[in-house]
Amino acid sequence: MIFKDIISNPFKIGKNKFITNFVLDNTKEINFNFENLKESLKLVNNFLESQKSYIHKTCVIEKNVEMEGNIYLDEGVKVLSGSKLSGNIYIGKNSTIYNNVLVRGNTSIGDNSIIGFSTDIKNVLASNNFLVGPICFISDSIIGTNCFFGGCCRTGNYRFDNQSPNLKYRNKIIPTQLDKFGLIVGDNSKFGMSVISMPGRIVGSNCIVGSQVQIVKNIPSNKKVFLKQNLEITEIE
Repeated sequence: MIFKDIISNPFKIGKNKFITNFVLDNTKEINFNFENLKESLKLVNNFLESQKSYIHKTCVIEKNVEMEGNIYLDEGVKVLSGSKLSGNIYIGKNSTIYNNVLVRGNTSIGDNSIIGFSTDIKNVLASNNFLVGPICFISDSIIGTNCFFGGCCRTGNYRFDNQSPNLKYRNKIIPTQLDKFGLIVGDNSKFGMSVISMPGRIVGSNCIVGSQVQIVKNIPSNKKVFLKQNLEITEIE
């Protein structure tokens, strides 16, 4: 399973590195293959670890912001009061981290992204226009371009049986060999409020997932998924 099968738009990691499914220039690109996810993520993490801390002069960092580790804030980034950035982190141009957000681990967030207040972002690789509502938990996941998560979304990343999460793609089971792994999302997909995904699931590109849906199996590209409710309304006796 190669990267472009799910995420076709250019995917920047850090300031000047790109994920691709083939290598043209080792100085700019990382060979990324979902069938060897552990090694691919190791390459990305090594790059983020090697990227020295930097804060562009146009950044706005409010009071009571904590930063520890290798933090690279690109041009025009805003980090609002109460937030904490901890780990090997890149925040792309003109992105906004709202109040009381926690961004941690090996995380790269693309340009023009918005992270809503009190959201927890952990070990996430997200391309440009990554829009996340308030009080979300997005972890150990890979997110394509132009993706939206409504408030209170959650990505499960851990199996209670202590087994490594697997990926399923075209009827093939692909071991991640990772202790924790969340969600892979293709380009231009949107999630309503309170969507929950199980570990190791894939949502294709151009999908719409309605509020309160539990993603228990993969969703192919170009699909709408909505939860139907049967409501009973009775008189109070």
